[in-house]
Amino acid sequence: MPKSVAIYARVSIDRQTTDSQLHELREYVKRSKWKIYNKYIDHGYTGANTTRPAFTQMMTDAKKSLTYFLSGNLIG
Repeated sequence: MPKSVAIYARVSIDRQTTDSQLHELREYVKRSKWKIYNKYIDHGYTGANTTRPAFTQMMTDAKKSLTYFLSGNLIG
């Protein structure tokens, strides 16, 4: 059975887009033969801000179960 993972992408200004991060994450997941079960996306937040809504939800979800997470900032 393939591993299920969640992906996370973030951009700090509204003019930016998460499209390239999400593309890279999806390709990585595909090459690894994993399955994406959820995605978390934050727009308009700096990396230093740890109270980002999607990031906070991801951390809450991670505490509830043993889950694998991938971040667009860590791949590529």
